[in-house]
Amino acid sequence: MNNELETIITLIMSHQWLTLSVVLIGLTVRLLKTERAQQWLTPIPPRYRPLVAVGLGIVSGILEAIAAGTPWLEALLRGLLAAVVAMAGHDFIIEGLLGGREGRAKS
Repeated sequence: MNNELETIITLIMSHQWLTLSVVLIGLTVRLLKTERAQQWLTPIPPRYRPLVAVGLGIVSGILEAIAAGTPWLEALLRGLLAAVVAMAGHDFIIEGLLGGREGRAKS
């Protein structure tokens, strides 16, 4: 988690909002899948997680429009792009390369 925090801080300092959104969306959805999060929050079934990612992408677009002054349409499209990239990254890395097991190599 420390390495992920350093990545987030670097992205903030360099104003890489799209990349930051991708990382935060991916981390948030990953955290929502943990047992601890499911004890505190209502568990989110796997079929609804892409909708959570899209919602977070829209929120990131709104925040970019407000914080960075990006035009609304561009900011919302960038937020949706962030959600799609986060989902595609998860499918490719976790499902494809790691066989669905986060943090462990495919045997």
